[in-house]
Amino acid sequence: MFCSNCGSNIPDGSTMCPNCGAAQQPQYNDPYGQQNNYNQNYSQPYQASAPAPAKNNNTLLIVGIIVAVVAAIAIIVAIVLTKKDDKDKDSASADGTYVCDLGGGAEMQLVISGSSARLSSSVNGSEVMVLTGTVTIDGEDITISYDQDYGDDHGTYNESQGTISISGYTFNKK
Repeated sequence: MFCSNCGSNIPDGSTMCPNCGAAQQPQYNDPYGQQNNYNQNYSQPYQASAPAPAKNNNTLLIVGIIVAVVAAIAIIVAIVLTKKDDKDKDSASADGTYVCDLGGGAEMQLVISGSSARLSSSVNGSEVMVLTGTVTIDGEDITISYDQDYGDDHGTYNESQGTISISGYTFNKK
């Protein structure tokens, strides 16, 4: 038997619903086991119980945010490492000895190995000055930062021609 008010399953022959307290009309079973509601009160429409409200579950949202943050961090790290690798590749591609002939037996020699630089001046094969420092190459821009209080030299690096131009001097790769 079902409550005529809330639709709950209640014991046969109940006169009151234990769930909502509504008065019930007795219902009779026929000899074939089918339930008959001959005396059902039709003045009250059947009202099904309202579905339970959905729980506000933020777990999926929180997991999604965490995954997005981790992915963003991974992308940033990959970009930073790629740029660092690109600079290292640029410096490595410039490795070698570059010479600038000044005439009259004078020349300058620039030796680049990785991020290290050595600039020397010589006259008739005798070194008269040596500067050491670090080299940074970004595309065609080259900067040599000297260990001594000499300042920095800025210039251009042309990989295809094998030249470095700094402070008005052009060095050709040997």
